[in-house]
Amino acid sequence: MAVAQLGIVRLLGALIMSRVYSHFLVAALLCISGIACHGGEIITPMFIFELRIPQTQMAETNSRIDLYVADQGANGTFLWACKKRSEGSFQVFQSDFVLGDDPSSKRALIISSDSSPRSALVFILSIPRHPKPHDFTKWQRPDFIADGDAGWAIMYHQKVHIISTNLPPDCFELRYKVEIQDLGKDWDPSMRRKDSK
Repeated sequence: MAVAQLGIVRLLGALIMSRVYSHFLVAALLCISGIACHGGEIITPMFIFELRIPQTQMAETNSRIDLYVADQGANGTFLWACKKRSEGSFQVFQSDFVLGDDPSSKRALIISSDSSPRSALVFILSIPRHPKPHDFTKWQRPDFIADGDAGWAIMYHQKVHIISTNLPPDCFELRYKVEIQDLGKDWDPSMRRKDSK
């Protein structure tokens, strides 16, 4: 009888310890994935960008802005959804995307519009495989104009069909920075873009 009771005590002890270890294991896995660290808050790199065009240009507010990331996917918004301000002789539009810290070999920001559905302005981004914070870059012009499937080609390492590198003088210019931000514990990971408050 005493042997049987000792066996039951040992079994209960093992179960309790296995539950403790399993809690530690789950917490460690969540922490590694960046979900449970910092008190349950989500700390992630943010891609903050600004686009500018001369005040004399009429901005197509329905223009679509997409961040394409090789092997991962895309995040998108519209020009009308960006914060707008005047800065000297330019109109400036600002927004951001959740960049995430997954490594990627190539990222590009692509602007397309209804008026030219078969062509898009492509900015190739100089962001390391593992994004690190940095201040705003210098203003840069698009790298080229490509056909409408440029984003797909970038995501899947296919050849981008470049239409032209001869860019109009008054086209959009881009500058961007990467910041590490706390999105808060209530942020929905299915929303890749952080909504402005």
